[in-house]
Amino acid sequence: EYVTTNDLEGKSFYDNSLLPSSNSVQNFWNTSYSLIYAANRILEGVENSPSLTAMDKDRFIGEALFVRAYIHFNLTNLFGAIPYITTTDYRTNMEVSKMMTATIYENIVEDLVRSKELIGISETDMLHFRPDRWVVSAFLSRVYLYQGDWQSALDEAEKVVLDSGLDLEPAVDDV
Repeated sequence: EYVTTNDLEGKSFYDNSLLPSSNSVQNFWNTSYSLIYAANRILEGVENSPSLTAMDKDRFIGEALFVRAYIHFNLTNLFGAIPYITTTDYRTNMEVSKMMTATIYENIVEDLVRSKELIGISETDMLHFRPDRWVVSAFLSRVYLYQGDWQSALDEAEKVVLDSGLDLEPAVDDV
């Protein structure tokens, strides 16, 4: 059977057989924090832009907050206590340290709640590639589940199911 290098790397994660000599974890860590830096740069640039409309600013800020929260969520679920980075200021970032997981989740929820307030609802097309309010709400429900906040998770999930106008496929065989 033909297996590519990327397949072997993924398989080692799947099989829980990652070797210490693998650069995969370091690459994932570095890429994740590079994306967080980019999201923070977008936040700072958009907030200071004199030429964007208020509606565009809200949309871009909401999307960047979602991305920042999503990446921190994945990092904390892989590594536990991590730094939660909210700026591009290298002086501030030199001083950051690991945070308790509960604090990280508070930051994630704060970013997602603000994102949901700012972000719009996408046009209904089959080519969604930008997060909208329903994506943020569904992800927020998942974050609440990971925190054990069952009622908030249910509330967010119900908003998506009842208010989004989206339907589940009624025939399981057609999924």
